[in-house]
Amino acid sequence: MRFQIPARPSESGLPAYRPIPVKQSVHCPGGNIVTSSLNLGCLNSSIPGIWEIRSMMKTEKPSLTSGIRAEFVPAELPDKMLLTVHLDLKGAPPNLLYLKSLLPKMAAAGCDSLLIEYEDMFPYKGKLVNLSATNHYSPAQVRELIEMIAQVMRFHRNSPYLHIGCDEVFHLNLCSKCRQRALSSRALFEEHVIRLAKWLKERYPDVQPIIWDDMMRKWPAEDIINTRLAAHVVPMVWDYTSDVKYVQRIWWLYAKAFPKIWVAGAFKGAGEPRSDFPHIERRLANHKSWLELIHTSKTSHKVSGLALTGWSRFDHFAVLCELLPVAIPSLFLNLLYVKAHLGGETSHKQQLIYREWQHSLGCPGRIIPGNMNSIEGRNALMECIWPGVDLYRSLAAYRELKSEVKKIEHIISERQGYLTRYNAIHNFTNPKRVMEIMVERGVQSTLRQLEKLNEDIFRQLVWYTDDFTAKEWIEDRILPLTSSLLSLNALTDALLARRDWPRRPLETNIPLYG
Repeated sequence: MRFQIPARPSESGLPAYRPIPVKQSVHCPGGNIVTSSLNLGCLNSSIPGIWEIRSMMKTEKPSLTSGIRAEFVPAELPDKMLLTVHLDLKGAPPNLLYLKSLLPKMAAAGCDSLLIEYEDMFPYKGKLVNLSATNHYSPAQVRELIEMIAQVMRFHRNSPYLHIGCDEVFHLNLCSKCRQRALSSRALFEEHVIRLAKWLKERYPDVQPIIWDDMMRKWPAEDIINTRLAAHVVPMVWDYTSDVKYVQRIWWLYAKAFPKIWVAGAFKGAGEPRSDFPHIERRLANHKSWLELIHTSKTSHKVSGLALTGWSRFDHFAVLCELLPVAIPSLFLNLLYVKAHLGGETSHKQQLIYREWQHSLGCPGRIIPGNMNSIEGRNALMECIWPGVDLYRSLAAYRELKSEVKKIEHIISERQGYLTRYNAIHNFTNPKRVMEIMVERGVQSTLRQLEKLNEDIFRQLVWYTDDFTAKEWIEDRILPLTSSLLSLNALTDALLARRDWPRRPLETNIPLYG
């Protein structure tokens, strides 16, 4: 039995990923933008909702390949707190057909804006066409960064926000040029961010820059309150824990220093780097805690928006974490909860939220959110018909097969004495016992199930995202399991092929110490 990544499915199977003509593409409604070096994105400032706003925008849309008109007409800043969904495109970028089907459902759940993190997914052209994850910065590319921002801003002409990143600047004030200036890391950070913010304001005077807040958290209280950044940027305060009490001190300082603040929780991508499903209870607790802090601190008038982040990787070098389609239950529940509780929590609202959540997922029966990470909870979700449930079911099957493979590995290496490393090195074992182990543990059956699942998940993934993502996920998740069982098959074949065995003790050439 040979395993490989399947070829692209034919039209007779699930629809394959294919480029969508520009006229069919989903444009970021209202288009507020976000960028951090290569991290670029957009926010919609529409109050009516993501889907409805399309009819309110100018009908002429620039082609990604034709000349982009230079004029920039930003939307007015809204007078209410925005409920924003973050789409992280540096991992598993959604197929536009899937995204198009998802946007109205997100809007119905309460989403009125998008934060799209392009990173290397934005369709740069001209000198920037080769900007990608494999490119490193050169002096020429640093100069091109200015043109890169200009292209994105021209594309999203209605954007009142630009997120310029600035999180986790680990190598600040380490190079010789910075040290020669004899400035503190705080002063260097402020100087750089202010210079960039001023540059943006000169070209886009109605656009408000946003930055992540974490580089300011360790500053002395006096430095935060008196920071010059307050006149130039808005901080987005992120915390993805179940209890955000640890940001309370810094929250009060930000509220004193900045006219406006953004908040960021997470509906996925905040658990483990290789998580398959978001922990729905913890994701909900995260947003509950944020709302409690905002209400109890009486700072809601300071908050411009709350972003539900959905990270695809922990960073650019990490493998994929939770995929967007399987995180839809978490996304919808958190959207509905935040939308309903912006004015405070009541038990009456709680029951309405759960009923609306079940309806949004197309669930035939009652589901208890506090039970979602149990087998019973996942089985209940698999009975629903939300956009992504087929992949959710397949990933649940993958988790079961992964558990079975790990059990086989454990029994063979820890409990049985016939297929160990010692047996393999010396080609010395009891064939009868080997056959019993292989049959008892159902190794061949598990391999066949993995082969079928391998094909099913690939077909599903290329409906929701692209080939590269599908192949990466399979290589990272499924192929190690099949490789383990295929290696066990090969070892078994070698051991069973032997017809004579030496007398004990067996000779060893391994050096022994002690």
